[in-house]
Order: sequence, then C-alpha cells, then structure tokens
Amino acid sequence: MLVSKYNKTWNDAISAHLWRQWGELGVASHGSSTGAGLTLDPEALVLFSAAFCRRCPRLYDLMANWLLTYGTLINTTRLKALQKKARYKDTESMAYLAALCAQAGDKRWLRFADADTAPEEQTLFAAEDGTDLSYYRTRDELAARYGLIRPAFQRQHKIMRRIPHTAATLLLRLRGGLGVSARAEVMLLLMQGAHSTQQMADVSGFARGAVKDVLAELELGNIISAAKISECRQAYILNNAQSLKEFYGVSQVCFPRWFAIYESLGAVLQLLANPVLARLSSETLQGQIHLLLNNTLRPRLIQCGVPALQALEEDYMDTLPRILESLGASESL
Repeated sequence: MLVSKYNKTWNDAISAHLWRQWGELGVASHGSSTGAGLTLDPEALVLFSAAFCRRCPRLYDLMANWLLTYGTLINTTRLKALQKKARYKDTESMAYLAALCAQAGDKRWLRFADADTAPEEQTLFAAEDGTDLSYYRTRDELAARYGLIRPAFQRQHKIMRRIPHTAATLLLRLRGGLGVSARAEVMLLLMQGAHSTQQMADVSGFARGAVKDVLAELELGNIISAAKISECRQAYILNNAQSLKEFYGVSQVCFPRWFAIYESLGAVLQLLANPVLARLSSETLQGQIHLLLNNTLRPRLIQCGVPALQALEEDYMDTLPRILESLGASESL
C-alpha cells in the first residue's frame, strides 16, 4: 500500500537524520557526522525527539543521557515557549525527560516535570511495526508518574565528556560563555550576518523586548553597531565578526529555522498516521499530499534558511526524505 511505503521511507529517513543530529552534539552514533557547518537548535531538537524517538528506544535513552550531562545548556524558558507553539509534540514524554533532569538536580526543569500526567497508562516505546512493548520485568517508577510504562532507566557512558568543537554546537558553546539567555542567540545570529530586532526575535523565539535589551547592552559595549536599512528600519552588525568566528573555530555560520523544519516533518508524520488514508485511492492520497504541501509545508519552510527545502516541489513525498538525508551537506546551503 502506498501509505505503508511512505511511512517506512519517512520513518527511516527521520530516524537516520536524528541519529546524525545527536551525534553532532556528542552522542555515540552509528550515523556519520555531516561536518557541514549547520548550527543546531537544541530546544527544537529535544522537543521533536521527545515525540519521534518513542519509536527509537536506544536513541531516546541516549538523548536522555545527553540531557543529564549537558541539560544545563538547554534554555528551558525557550523550550517551554516552543512547546506551546508546537503541533507535533508529546507532553508526557517531555515531562518524563524533564523529571529525569530535575531529579538529577537541575530545578529549572520542574516547570515541565509538573505537567499533567496521562489519564491512562501507555507504553513509552513502540515497536517498529507500531505494536506496543508493554511487558517489562522491571518498570521505571519515575516514568510511571506520567502514565508511561518502560524498563528502568540506566545511565550510560556513551556521551562525549566535552561538547564537540564544531559549527553544529556553536549555540551551545556560546551559551557556555555568555549564559543561557537571549544573548547567545543574538550573538549567533549576528555572527551569521546583519539582522533587525524583529528578525532576531522571530528566529530565536524570544520576545522582542528581550532581544532589544540584549542589543542595547551590546551596543553600549561597542560590540555591535546599528545600520539604517530603510526610512524606518535598522539592522545590527558585529563590529569584529571575523575575530569572533575564528575564536569559536567556524568559517561561516548558518542557523536554519529548525523549529519550522521539524514542525513540517511532524505534519507529514501526522498525515501518514491517519488510518483513513489506507482506504483512499492513490489519486485521493496525492490530493491530500498536495493540500499539505501548499497549506502547511510551504508557509513554514519558505524562510527556513535551507534553499533545498524552500524550493520544495509537489513530489516532496519522494524528494524530501532524500533532502533530509543530505541536510547539512555543503551543496545544500
């Protein structure tokens, strides 16, 4: 059946993509690193992975171990804001991951760990064919608080002791030096090029007022300068961007709108998960795909920052998985 074929293609492509993304951040991965210069968005990646990786138990637990090691570099305020906007998400799974971090001592995660629990028990992980994995000799008591059934969680030593020194980790490394606040995102975007206040607010997900406060501080410190780009608009530039790039070991900076990309992938997964599609003709299915592309994907991807995704054509159900496999390769930029 057409839908089952698409489901396998998409799940395989997204799974391989997430393995590469987490490998870039320091997880022991069987996928090869792209090493191609895209800076990752840790909050968007965590939010999407919390939902999708329920079908990839090994990667799910490696992600959880990464959060226990580097969770202090995650901006929980920004994560909460993205979660409110997200349509593809898993509240119970995210609450459980947050509870693991809070239990380890990072109290910032309590805002997620206090989320409403599931009204009925459900298995955290599902087999590749979609069947539940519900029998375990031992169960994780923390997961049970959120209505999730899983084997006892175990700490693993498959996370790099230091964040990799690559373009992929640039935002995390900026946070390590500048703090886990809007300041790191603002500096990242200015390293990419000139941006207006509104552009930085839109891309970063922070309130415009928070971005303005950061810009005011940086301008007072002579770190940035304002440049007028029209009668009523101005942009900001770094006064010595090249030196900063050299300090962080990057030749160029590209920070796509990962949240829009993952929301688009989630929309496709939700479409394919609809059991009604299995009873539709190929022509009707193609019509549903066409509607999804024009009504949902194109508006989200038009400004995502990856040309191959911005120019998506109507055969995207075949081409997008291939684009996803090469996402980050230098020729895609």
